[in-house]
Amino acid sequence: MRELNSHSILSDLQLFSDHALLIVTISIAEEYIDSFKFSIAKNSKEESRFIEEVTYAIKSINADDLVNFFKLEEITTLLASTIDHTWKANSKQIKITKRSKSWWNEECNNALNMYQSLRSWKN
Repeated sequence: MRELNSHSILSDLQLFSDHALLIVTISIAEEYIDSFKFSIAKNSKEESRFIEEVTYAIKSINADDLVNFFKLEEITTLLASTIDHTWKANSKQIKITKRSKSWWNEECNNALNMYQSLRSWKN
């Protein structure tokens, strides 16, 4: 296995310039990273329930004693926590793959193919 910072200077390919080609070898360990996200299907009962619950939480905010920054922070923290809890209760965790059409595009395909071909390339 090569060192992480190994390099070669190809001075014989310098030609008429004072620049020489530099080859740097960086070892990349093979690693698989799971990619997941939480999602709610559009127009589903879970989406309706999520919207209802968040709407109710917003309507329930008591802003009568909102007199300083600390009260505002308390209310926004509670609202954020409620939205997060509601999202997790109504969404499902899905695995992101190259077939996840909602965001995967041709540029992603090209990047994945290039990564896979370079990763398996033997020097």
